[in-house]
Amino acid sequence: MTTTEQLQVPVVRVTLLGRRGSGKTKLIDCFLNHTLKEECWELSPTAQCDLYYKLHVITTEHAPKSILVEIEDTPGSDLLKDAAAWRGLNDDQKLHDPVCRYISSTSAPAITRNADDVGLFNMFPLPWRKDLTLVPITPHRMGYMLVFDLTEEKTFLEAVQLHQLLKTYKTRVDNSMALIVYLAGTKCDRVAEGRINELAEAYATKERIPYKRVSGVSGYEVASLFSVLATDLAGSPLAFQEITALLAGQADVEDEDDDLADQDA
Repeated sequence: MTTTEQLQVPVVRVTLLGRRGSGKTKLIDCFLNHTLKEECWELSPTAQCDLYYKLHVITTEHAPKSILVEIEDTPGSDLLKDAAAWRGLNDDQKLHDPVCRYISSTSAPAITRNADDVGLFNMFPLPWRKDLTLVPITPHRMGYMLVFDLTEEKTFLEAVQLHQLLKTYKTRVDNSMALIVYLAGTKCDRVAEGRINELAEAYATKERIPYKRVSGVSGYEVASLFSVLATDLAGSPLAFQEITALLAGQADVEDEDDDLADQDA
């Protein structure tokens, strides 16, 4: 079986951004494991980017389709403010902190393992292996989920700032792909639709981006949010151009190895 035959499932990357405590990791846990946590149960703060994977079925015009969703959890953007390395940044980038260094580092190392090691799942570092360097399968970030807490206005304001930063980055640095962003208001089980929700709805309408109220505790709309975002990404041909080239290159390497093996035999 060739590498391309092994990897006939499209791969999309969803990156979650937001202030510390906004509920990013809890949403991921709920989506991956269907885990519903009690309010008193707290996750440890995310200290570095982590990758998680889920084989997910989306609905298309013709038939259901399987895709592999690469989910990137990230540290709180407010932590990145404090830790930002200003060295090497120009004045324009500095003006757009809190996460200019973080956002501008969207390129990720391609897969560097030998073709023999490549498979649908065994090629990825496991999420709990903290000793391994982050090695995404996707060559770049594709879609963003901006997460905020419906009970904390500062988290919403941070999400707005992140969105504006992303727009600036895509306009000035990388406009090769459309910016796909979803807004997610967490902890909707704790608060009725109030002022922060109204602000979010107004902002989403103005910016023409999707917005959902979700809960990592009850599971409300979590699967739907990830599924719709992944479906949008799967429908974007540009998102797969680099991946297709990458896999084709790996297949060529594998074919060369097979030819050499035949010659040796």
